[in-house]
Amino acid sequence: MIKVNIKTAHRVNLKIPVPYALLHAASAILTSEMLSTKLNKLANQHAEQKSNFPFIPLHHTMTKQLVKQTLREMRHHKGLVLVDVKLQDGTQVRVTL
Repeated sequence: MIKVNIKTAHRVNLKIPVPYALLHAASAILTSEMLSTKLNKLANQHAEQKSNFPFIPLHHTMTKQLVKQTLREMRHHKGLVLVDVKLQDGTQVRVTL
């Protein structure tokens, strides 16, 4: 489970747990064939308009395998801090596995 902790300067603490099941569902949608083809089509149109835009299309099955393997490996590193940011106004954001 990924834990997102947000502390504001006004003493408001938000703790948002994100279960791995939700991450798997979101990754299945984001790496779907339909979305992948639409993103590739939009990127190609943008690349035609701007000639200096580098774009390397990825196949949706390869992307899906990479995301699944990344999520599977994240379970083995519990407690790892991914993001720890403190802003000038006192807001602190921390994302841990």
